[in-house]
Amino acid sequence: MDRPVQDLTWDYPVDGPLAEPVAAAVLAEINGHGPDGAPLTAYTELKEDGSTRCGCWIYCGVYADGVNQAARRRPGSEQDWVAAEWAWAWPANRRILYNRASAAPDGTPWSERKAYVWWDEDAGKWTGHDIPDFVPDRAPDFVPDEGATGPDALRGDDPFIMQADGKGWLYAPAGLEDGPLPTHYEPQDSPSATRFTRPHPAPPYASWCPGRATATTPAATTRAPRSSPTSSPRTASPSTSRRAA
Repeated sequence: MDRPVQDLTWDYPVDGPLAEPVAAAVLAEINGHGPDGAPLTAYTELKEDGSTRCGCWIYCGVYADGVNQAARRRPGSEQDWVAAEWAWAWPANRRILYNRASAAPDGTPWSERKAYVWWDEDAGKWTGHDIPDFVPDRAPDFVPDEGATGPDALRGDDPFIMQADGKGWLYAPAGLEDGPLPTHYEPQDSPSATRFTRPHPAPPYASWCPGRATATTPAATTRAPRSSPTSSPRTASPSTSRRAA
């Protein structure tokens, strides 16, 4: 059953006293490559015929042009307020997901002062300060054909493109046992008690993973300064683990 793991190609360059794989090389592999071996620049270049390869589609483009885009550090004084050249955001270096919603149904900004992305009638495409999270040339008044499926079934004013109907959801209509609104869990160290569910401890992961980022008690940050626990190679070695057991 572990044949796929044993057959992995793990020929990355190594560095450091432990000869660990160079993280940038692993990132380049996750980014993906085209038929000619060149780094892919966007997930839209991925093909279903097997001619391209990619470790994770949302990170496709992070190594565009053979450059670690995530390592960019252009100062804010040298770019606009969206700061598209500071590091890299998935997917496609898009800083706000579903940003089609920043424009009115007719494609104009809800507010000129807060204009983010909008429909350029003359160019026939979406444009703006960020990478538009929408079909680039789908006009705001587009209406799909009867019987259309998938992305082709979304209207020009349906901004939430990862939802089946393109609409924003306040709750999940199927697939969850708690509803119609999702159950709210407070972190175990929260100073506030929840009144929406019976009193019981929150799932452990709510405390050490997403909960840490929003916890209000300084002690929680002190105990878990990073989002993921780590251990030294010696602690994680099989012999150490057996002794601990």
